[in-house]
Amino acid sequence: MTGLAATFGPRSPDVHPVERTNSAGAVVRIASIKPSTRHRRDMGDIDGLARSIADVGLLHPVVINKDGVLIAGERRLKACAQLGWTDVPVTIVDVEEIVRGELAENTNRKDFLPSEIDAIRRAMEPVEKTAAKQRMITAHTSPGNFPEQAKGEVRDKIGAFAGISGRTVEKIAKVIEAAEAEPDKFGHLVEQMDETGKVDHAFKVVNRVRRHNTIAAEAGNAAVLEHPGPFPLIYADPPWKFEVYSEKGLDRTADQHYPTLTDQEIINFKIDGKTVPEIAYRDAALFLWCTSSNLLRALAIVTGWGFTYKTNAIWDKQRTGTGLVFMNMHEHLLYCVRGNMPAPRYLPPSIFRYPRGEHSAKPLEIRAEIEKMYPAFDVRKRLELFARSKPAGWSAYGLEAFDRTPTPSPPSAPPKLPPDVPQPRKRRQA
Repeated sequence: MTGLAATFGPRSPDVHPVERTNSAGAVVRIASIKPSTRHRRDMGDIDGLARSIADVGLLHPVVINKDGVLIAGERRLKACAQLGWTDVPVTIVDVEEIVRGELAENTNRKDFLPSEIDAIRRAMEPVEKTAAKQRMITAHTSPGNFPEQAKGEVRDKIGAFAGISGRTVEKIAKVIEAAEAEPDKFGHLVEQMDETGKVDHAFKVVNRVRRHNTIAAEAGNAAVLEHPGPFPLIYADPPWKFEVYSEKGLDRTADQHYPTLTDQEIINFKIDGKTVPEIAYRDAALFLWCTSSNLLRALAIVTGWGFTYKTNAIWDKQRTGTGLVFMNMHEHLLYCVRGNMPAPRYLPPSIFRYPRGEHSAKPLEIRAEIEKMYPAFDVRKRLELFARSKPAGWSAYGLEAFDRTPTPSPPSAPPKLPPDVPQPRKRRQA
């Protein structure tokens, strides 16, 4: 036997069948542990878990309450039994003590897995309900002597017990509830939480996906073009899906702010059942936003929509952002045409210098410049695709365009001519 199997192997018959202790902590007989009323529907790879326990030991004891009822660790318990263990190390949790909020300052707090913390929370719920009912009865029968209020909500009591915040307890619960409701979509997040101990990332993923679904559903109900086109002028800022190389990078992606699409989903995007080539007029101009690292991807979108690339302008954001090679402080606005589209009547400078606003939002002044380039087109002939708002004078279609206040176009103003190129800024030291 290897690992903890050597320590918790077959017991001698003279040991108490409920509990004993050694240097590793409390140990109980597997047969004495009572099953919980909650059972996992999918136990996963028990054989693989058993091999891992045989190799490195049981890294996390099974969690039971003081009556020997299983709280967390059902898979570990089955794997240990499969290995032929008769005893298993456990962490015994006094749920009633947590509910009363009577933890001593020197309580020896264990490093519980996030899933174990949520299992303790669920085990506490019926006990807390009973305690709350008793507090109400006491208050009613002795109106002059109200009982001391419970020390915080359930989440705060568990947080105090586990050494984390009550808010983190709530986040763990949200992730696990989502995983149980949609295991194919969120089930892996619970395993990630337990492996890394990081809760915020999993919670953000759940929150983001559900927010995207809500926005998409709302947009699907409301997003019908008032003017069906065809449109000789299209202004588009696609919700690009970016690859990231770290968890920190994921937290900064566009997915944190709005639903994103793959390149093929952008090419195949439909409005009222029509693709972009079908809603664009035979002679049309396309203004398409992309980042410097997305140029080749953007050109594929241009081709997929039936346009030909001609030239581009630059938006100077006037402050640096992130980057892998250069610290990005600009984006590209591609100008593309299809059919026999004439050149614009007004030629703005190729560099727009306006400060950066909220994530991915483009300056209103640039849209106004495009309006001056093609002044003959009105709301029936100008389409803003993937719009964040409903700009005056434009037809708009986008997941965010239907729950925002219409944004008026800014008054026309002379274009900002580019000043002398500034000296490179020094990068701040972290």
